[in-house]
Amino acid sequence: MSTITSAPNWRVDVRPPCKIGDVFNSVEAGAEVIIMIDGYFEHTPAVWHKEVLYALERGVTVFGASSMGALRACELAAFGMIGVGAIYQQYATGVLEDDDEVAVSHLDASSGYQCVSDAMVSIRYGIDLAIDAQVLEAQFGKQLIARCKSQYYPLRNWESVFADAIELGLENEQLYAFKDFIHNNDTDLKAIDAREVLHKAYDYITSSEKLPVNNVRLNRTVFWHHLESVAKKAQPLCGHEVTEKRLLDHIKITNNDVRQVALIWALVNVVFEKLPLQKMSDQQAFEQFRYRHGLTTAQAVKQFLSDKSLSQQECLALAHREAKVRQVARFYRTEMDASLIEATKYCGQFNELMTLCSSKWESLKSKGLSEPEVSDVDDIDAVFSWLRAHLGMSEFVSAPQLIEELGFESQAGFVREMLAHYLSCQEFSV
Repeated sequence: MSTITSAPNWRVDVRPPCKIGDVFNSVEAGAEVIIMIDGYFEHTPAVWHKEVLYALERGVTVFGASSMGALRACELAAFGMIGVGAIYQQYATGVLEDDDEVAVSHLDASSGYQCVSDAMVSIRYGIDLAIDAQVLEAQFGKQLIARCKSQYYPLRNWESVFADAIELGLENEQLYAFKDFIHNNDTDLKAIDAREVLHKAYDYITSSEKLPVNNVRLNRTVFWHHLESVAKKAQPLCGHEVTEKRLLDHIKITNNDVRQVALIWALVNVVFEKLPLQKMSDQQAFEQFRYRHGLTTAQAVKQFLSDKSLSQQECLALAHREAKVRQVARFYRTEMDASLIEATKYCGQFNELMTLCSSKWESLKSKGLSEPEVSDVDDIDAVFSWLRAHLGMSEFVSAPQLIEELGFESQAGFVREMLAHYLSCQEFSV
């Protein structure tokens, strides 16, 4: 994201890909023009639409192009955000619809955010140029585009396109011509659009003609007020300034449990991307999250966010994390089973669990219940409700979901263990 300010002499601040809170903070810092190009969207909460509306309300001119900027400009053009470039036009006219068209994988700040994949929209543009130049046949180009589109976005690059071309039977002479064409032509459509929006912004800033003042009015909801509080770089707490780094350092030295959870989430994210697993849509992930946590009303969701100090975007990210953890756990169920007993020893619980398990089955055996059956209880549904409550799970978690999540190989094995656990916890006579 680039920010241009103009008092007394305008200057340009080039900033990293934007994330939640960045536009808000730029406005608070006095920006008069904001140019949004790239932005985080998957592992870091994306910049909010309301942040842009806040900027527009405050009289800030906001341009968008190339990537996240093009997406937000398309969504907020009616409110005054200015979209620039071919990518913006393709989204605005419906030629493009998927966010993954502009998604790329890149390195961190120490490497200058260097891209390690190519955007689908740029690969599509390059292949179309090759078709127009009669370097590729149209039908063959469409096959290459379809192949590339089917790949997960971090795996997309021109080398994989060339490998696909070989697999699809492109002759050596044509392949060399195709490679030469791509290497000798500017096919990075995102970069082309980024340059265009910078020129547009420069023309706007140096021109005496200004855009008419828009009439955007931001509805300041409880979520907006929460964003305001968390987006600021430092917040007062008990008379001391607590920055994000200071809080991180405090957690590192005081709370190993939180560090372990963070490690698990980080590893799950890395592993998830390498497995043949399908990421849920935002709606699917959030609906599952709501019901698993018993958040069946808007008020319940609001209270949950308040209790956990979560924004809507943070909650959605948490929903995706939980979904990924469940999927990875299912995928590695066998490996987890092989490590469970060793884990109890590491946690110092092996002897206690062995004693409890032995006592449970001895008690059942003494009452003639060596193999508990459904007929041994009055209401199997009530037993299942008891187990969910015992595990601290929402009433909306179904039996198949619980069986899969707990790692049981069969429904019969789950029911037997559930009955045994229930009956051993009850006062009863036979």
